Amino acid sequence: MAHLRTFFTFLLDKAVLSVNPIPRSYLKLFFKQSDFSTGRKWYLFSKDEISALREELLKEYKGATIANSVSRLALIVDTYLGLRPEELQVLKFEQLVKYEGSYTFKIDDSWSEKEKKPNGSLKDRPKGTYRYCLPIKNIEVIDLIKDFQIKQKKYLDEYG
Repeated sequence: MAHLRTFFTFLLDKAVLSVNPIPRSYLKLFFKQSDFSTGRKWYLFSKDEISALREELLKEYKGATIANSVSRLALIVDTYLGLRPEELQVLKFEQLVKYEGSYTFKIDDSWSEKEKKPNGSLKDRPKGTYRYCLPIKNIEVIDLIKDFQIKQKKYLDEYG
């Protein structure tokens, strides 16, 4: 329909037609609003479920090697921050800051799956802007991040 509307608009511009037979909001005219809904159901974790998830991730993290622990740590951190996956993928240690009495991340970048590299901005924000994430009140998680940074550096130095 969009292609037909564009084609007829082209014919209007050439004075071949006097009116476009495809109206502007053709989807709203041809379909009910309920037809647009996917009926997707959302599930929100309870506090107990989040706590259980964090405990399980922490147990798995402590039992994993440094090479296999990054995704577990990322998931632990994300249970506190609630970041989009594209934002989580480009977190840097230097973005961990103390803000208003709690540790959090000051983010300004996200991953572009299309380009396979960071895109230099957050979703729907101009380049160069940043935002603070939710605070991480659990100091054990902050210690895990700092400990991981040391272990990762040692690992990278060892394996080049």
